[in-house]
Amino acid sequence: MGSNYNTLENINFLKKLPEDVVIPLRQHKGAPCKPLVSVGDTVLAGQQIGEAVGPGSAPVHASVSGTVAAISELPHPSGNKVPSIVITVDEQQQSIEFNPLDNLDQSEIKQIIKDAGVVEIYGTPTCEVIENIDTIILNATYESSKIAGCVGINFYSSQVYEGLKFLMKASGAKRAIIAVNKNNKEAFRILSNLNLQSNIRVVPLSIAYTYTTNMENLLVYDILGARNQMGGTPQDVKVAVCGVNPTYEVYDAVVNGRPSMLMPVSVHGSVGNPQSILVPVGMRFKDLFEECGGYIGEPGKIIVNGLYTGIAQYTDEVPVVKQTAGIFIQSPSDVRSVQPVPCINCARCVDVCPVDMLPARVAVLADQGKFDECRSMHVMNCVECGLCTVACPSKIPLLQLIKYAKVAIERAYADVAEKESSNLTLGCASCEGGI
Repeated sequence: MGSNYNTLENINFLKKLPEDVVIPLRQHKGAPCKPLVSVGDTVLAGQQIGEAVGPGSAPVHASVSGTVAAISELPHPSGNKVPSIVITVDEQQQSIEFNPLDNLDQSEIKQIIKDAGVVEIYGTPTCEVIENIDTIILNATYESSKIAGCVGINFYSSQVYEGLKFLMKASGAKRAIIAVNKNNKEAFRILSNLNLQSNIRVVPLSIAYTYTTNMENLLVYDILGARNQMGGTPQDVKVAVCGVNPTYEVYDAVVNGRPSMLMPVSVHGSVGNPQSILVPVGMRFKDLFEECGGYIGEPGKIIVNGLYTGIAQYTDEVPVVKQTAGIFIQSPSDVRSVQPVPCINCARCVDVCPVDMLPARVAVLADQGKFDECRSMHVMNCVECGLCTVACPSKIPLLQLIKYAKVAIERAYADVAEKESSNLTLGCASCEGGI
């Protein structure tokens, strides 16, 4: 994953708002929000337009002012269609009055975080992540050149630090650890110069990868040595793993009274002006790319939140959501179309696996539909880092097959919405029935 830090050095601001935005009512793991507006209503920026429904759900707010044009099922970066509110942007751009409060106690800060709709990149509302914990780990290990939230750790470090202290007060955590990749020397230098309080420390990690979504338990183990059960969360060992941008949003909500409505997004690859840019939630990808100089030629593939672990999009009509951090656009020539060949039993996938799985064997079982056997081989422990697929000389789509098995197992216990389109063609002929 490299050590290319600080290629995109600043977070820029949007020069022109789009004609409309599409704000999904589901930007979290839980159930979609209940809409609080109707078609034809006028809304203000910062106004709550979706009410949280049950655990795992977080309120959503209008990121712009304008008129509600539609409420319908529309494409989402997850690959599904979800209930969404379309707002036609007006010229006035008025917002609700943001009213920050002073001298807040623990419960008041927690309520502000909840009402602001702050959500972690892995989909869990931050107010739930900090329940019943005694340690907070701030995950700043992402490559800052490709994830805008970690550009922020360099340029908004004092605000992120204050947000971390608010999280500690809201949760009652006794200590906090800021995890950075040792290659990001600038972030380590800036954070180390913040005069951190005694129960907050910066830990540089000597790692060959970044701790992306699904790697929270591994991050906890590598820093604290705390082991978790299969299917568990860091909260099971009284740890909360929080991201840089959500922590900044906590600061913004408490100090400025502003809810989660603007997202820093890094756009790179085959566009005219790659950059990190602050955009309203709901801005369509196609409008964002126009702001970044437009496509260079025809796009070959659009990938959200990481080349190895991200999700390829089937349309650029999808909107920026709270989990959108980085978007990579590949040209057709960049998209490799390599036919997989049979496994050669080299075990390179085993060597690079951070959780000591047998990726090639699990992939074969997944391809054969033997999901019970996949489960017995701890497929659910996979953190979906993608290193096995990168290492495989036979070009077998190991990660995709493992994800296929995990989804099949999850579907055995819960109803999962069908995808609008699939990024995976099942029946990998390269594995030829066994290893």
